[in-house]
Amino acid sequence: MYSTADVLKFLLKALGGRAPYSSLRYLAFLAQYDVRGREVRKYLARGKPLARAKFYLWNDIMSEEVADASEEFASKMGKVYVELIYNGPLPALPQPVETRLAYVTAEYGDWKPWRLRMHIYELLDLAIPEKRSDYMGRYIDNYLRAEGFKLKTKELLAETA
Repeated sequence: MYSTADVLKFLLKALGGRAPYSSLRYLAFLAQYDVRGREVRKYLARGKPLARAKFYLWNDIMSEEVADASEEFASKMGKVYVELIYNGPLPALPQPVETRLAYVTAEYGDWKPWRLRMHIYELLDLAIPEKRSDYMGRYIDNYLRAEGFKLKTKELLAETA
């Protein structure tokens, strides 16, 4: 099938081959979760999250899968990812996945990381730092349910037998 690294490669190619680590993390989140008011659609591909990542709240929206996959493309300053760079070919992704990723990069690709973060916080009703602290360590899906969001999944690819 495909991996989180493939998702990041596609996003990086769509952004001209380089982007800040945090931007890629936020774009992967926005590709996987479509938040409209109190309704959230989580996109799946063959039963797995579209970005192949589990997102959780820490000091920010985080994902171990995105962090691990980023190491392949990371320009580091100490232990901090400064920028991700990818100049290889586009990965082979299922068309509906490509379409969703292309939509997200067209919609948000030129936004600065801080603007993406604030947008996500507003969408998820997390603008208050104390509220983020209350939910620190929780997976986004659990946070959404606890806060009364209506979480639905949408399968982009039919299951294969």
